[in-house]
Amino acid sequence: MASFNNIIPEISIDGFKVVSGKMFAHLPRKGEPTCTLWNNSISFNMTALQSINSCERVRIEVNPKTKGLLVIPVTIQDKDGVRWVQGVDKITPRKIFCREFSSQLYETWKLKATPHKVHKLEIKHD
Repeated sequence: MASFNNIIPEISIDGFKVVSGKMFAHLPRKGEPTCTLWNNSISFNMTALQSINSCERVRIEVNPKTKGLLVIPVTIQDKDGVRWVQGVDKITPRKIFCREFSSQLYETWKLKATPHKVHKLEIKHD
């Protein structure tokens, strides 16, 4: 059996520079909380739902400067809360139709609205 020393020649790393990870597209991995924005609706994945304890209703807040969405669990008494789940026994995320809200996000965030394009947004949390 040959040793690695015989197969891989030694190389010098002089002159090489690290390529920043920011230069590569980062697609959310399966299991990361994400939301999907369409030109007429928004939805969240199951991981996002589970990350805030599978609550039934949320309030969505927007930061136009950072292009951030904040999803806050609320009770049915919150006038700005929306039901973001479907089902009773087995709760799953649902697609929330919100043409006016989506249109505002597309305009404010300068997203291209095409009929079949969706925007995946990774959800940041501590």
